[in-house]
Amino acid sequence: MLTFSTEERLALLLNVLGDEATAAAMMSMNPTRANYVKQLLAEYKADPPSAEEIDFVVNDFNKFFSFALETLAPQLEEAASAAAGSTTKKKKKPIPAAEAASAGEIETFPVLKPTDDPVYDLNRLDPYQIAMALEMDHPKTVAMVLRYLGTSLAASVIEDLPESTRSDCIVFLSQESTVPERIVQQVLESTFERGNSVLTRKNEVDQAESLAGLMRSLPKEMRKEMIDRLTEEDEELVKSVRAKLYVFDDILRLEDRDVQKLLGEVETDSLIIALQRADPQLLERILGNLSKRAKETIEEEMQYKTGVSDQEVDDARQTLVEVIGRLDESGDITLN
Repeated sequence: MLTFSTEERLALLLNVLGDEATAAAMMSMNPTRANYVKQLLAEYKADPPSAEEIDFVVNDFNKFFSFALETLAPQLEEAASAAAGSTTKKKKKPIPAAEAASAGEIETFPVLKPTDDPVYDLNRLDPYQIAMALEMDHPKTVAMVLRYLGTSLAASVIEDLPESTRSDCIVFLSQESTVPERIVQQVLESTFERGNSVLTRKNEVDQAESLAGLMRSLPKEMRKEMIDRLTEEDEELVKSVRAKLYVFDDILRLEDRDVQKLLGEVETDSLIIALQRADPQLLERILGNLSKRAKETIEEEMQYKTGVSDQEVDDARQTLVEVIGRLDESGDITLN
């Protein structure tokens, strides 16, 4: 049976992982131990270890790593929850409607039976499962795994990764991998095992959008009461709700006299851009409430603005939506 000291195991593992991992590991060692490991590394370069020795050390490390993850899982989950909670503004009192809107649906994943091909196994997982399996890994390891995923699957995994990891992954993906094949297989198998243990995902719900949808179906007086109450609890949420409470198509819900009031509050340039690529029915409704001369001017100017970007159109429409909201809340117009 093979036996190695702690330093010998470490030197063997670093010899396999390469210079970057070695440099990072050396920084965390005391000088005496670092010098001894460097000496062992020099010996291994002069007299490379056998495949049996490498497999023994790698398997030993993999077992320890898996055990460490299982042992630390509760602490890691608690730390992640605490970090997520610290970024969310605490409410003084819960609001039933808000609580209902924040409840997301639980998505479940089946437990897959592994095959002898870890690449095939990984590509059967959901992107979220893979991202969760990789969230604590070094970006270089993440990049190595991504190389073995289908293009669309890899892209989806990157979207689910922590923001701090994404850019580093792209850098490592652009570099040639020098990791030995046996190490790659170990990492892929470990990633599949961890990803396959992720059985649920709570889909996030846009709380502001849910509340806005609810309020749109309520009478104006009741809607105002809810807005006032929410303002006391969370002003930022109210801003988001207001931004989603009214939409551009609400113009179709206005009487002609209210459309005319709206047009009287909007800059011509904003109106021209907002009407680009608008629904024909809505466009007709707007133009039908303009004087003949104003209509001709708008139609002529629209021909010169066909090249505006979608973002410019969205911004101009949002300007109109804000005016709709202001006029509706003040009682100057009525949405049917």
